[in-house]
This record gives sequence, structure tokens and C-alpha cells, in this order.
Amino acid sequence: MITDDLLRKGTAQHSQGQLVEATQSFRAVLRINPTHQAATRSLLSIAKQLRQPASQSTAVVDQQIDQERRKYEQVWQCDDYRRFSPGLQGAQLVDLIGYFRQHQVRTILDAGCGSGQLMQQIMTEFPEEFDLHGFDISANCLDPFFDAIRDEILTVGCLWNLAEFGEIYDGVICTDVMEHIPTHQVPACLENLRQCTAKAAYFGIALFPDGYGQKILGEPLHLTVKEPQWWISAIQRAGFTVTKAMVENGPHANPMWLHALLTV
Repeated sequence: MITDDLLRKGTAQHSQGQLVEATQSFRAVLRINPTHQAATRSLLSIAKQLRQPASQSTAVVDQQIDQERRKYEQVWQCDDYRRFSPGLQGAQLVDLIGYFRQHQVRTILDAGCGSGQLMQQIMTEFPEEFDLHGFDISANCLDPFFDAIRDEILTVGCLWNLAEFGEIYDGVICTDVMEHIPTHQVPACLENLRQCTAKAAYFGIALFPDGYGQKILGEPLHLTVKEPQWWISAIQRAGFTVTKAMVENGPHANPMWLHALLTV
């Protein structure tokens, strides 16, 4: 089978220290069979290797990641940016808790968690039911609610960098995030999120240009503004199955948000 050949190729590349080539081979396996456990485990193993100090010392610094990190560290200093949480509204709209219960989700990654308002609500209202972890490019994103547990609940990293991923979660939340990603990095972000999702996911994606970026930085924050079908196709190519997708319109019937409930 093609997947077996690709898996053997990736395993050989991995054993020879060819981590980039091995990653490509294992990802090719997952594009054919998104639930292939051996390929998923191998990718997570590579990610852990890349996070070791010896690898970090020889790694080429990704200037774009540093640029994005500095940008959002500045953005999160603005109180106005914290006042609205699209994730809260989207979760209520799609009955996210009910969806995760349906798929027996226990552990959750909030990818691009931002201020953490959605995590805070779930932790407060369902403290015994879900175990949450946040992931964001900026270390100063979380609201003061998390001050005492910031180090244990937040991973600071970049969604398109495989080296930042080392865990698999039952469920993944990703709201008001993907439109902020440079378009050429969208496939890598989606593939990484698929690889760390064991059961189900919810994506809330803005379909409109933002205003905050110009106000705060003089440049847009929404770097990938696309039609709903573009996003659905990209999500499916990453290996997710779309169980439900709905478009939320604005006051003038203009498409504003894509809400997608997913399984793997």
C-alpha cells in the first residue's frame, strides 16, 4: 500500500536524522489516512526532538514568527482588544459543549486562546468535566483570571511550527485565529491542529477585514480573508471531516463568520 511505503520511508528518514523529509513523508500518510496512528505518533516524536535544546541551538530563527509574536505582544497591551471575545459567542451559537459531550471530549486545546475568556467560562461552569490548555503566540495574551496558573495552562508558540506541538487532545477549539495567519502558512497550521486532535474540533473563522490592526499598528491583523468554501476546502485537505458548517451574516446580510464543527 502507498501508506505503508510512505511510512517506511518516513521511518528511515527519521532514523537518519532527516527530520524535515520525515515530516513530509508522515504528513503525506495522514493526507491519505487522517487517522493513521503510527504516522501521528511519529510526527509528535519529531516535534519533541525539535524542542530539545540541542536542536534549538542549531535551528534557524524564523523571523516571521518573531515578527508575529512582537506584533501580538503589542496588540494585547490594548485593553479595547480584550473586550470582545468571538469565541464566547461562537461557542454558544453552535452549542459547543453539547457537541464535545456528544463526542466524549475531555481534554481540550484552545489554539490561539487569546485573552482566554472562553477557557475561563468552560473552566468556571464545567470544572470537573473538561481539562483545558491554551496555546498562543503571545505570552501576555491571557486575562488576569489566569495569573496564578499561567505557566501551567499556556503554551507560547506558533501554530505553523510543528516543533511547538507535543500533545494530542480530545478536542480543539480555534476561534478568531485562522484569519490572522499568513495565507501561505494556513495549510501547516491546519495540519498541525489536525494531528493533535483525537476526536472533534470547532473552528470559528472571520470572513471580513479587521479594523483593530490599522488602529493599533497601522497594518491589518486579518491576513487571510477568504470565502467560506475556501476555508472548508482547506480544512478538509488537512484531514478534518466537516460535520456542520454555517455562515453567520452581518446586519447587511454580508458573511461575517464561518462556524465549522469537525471530526477526525
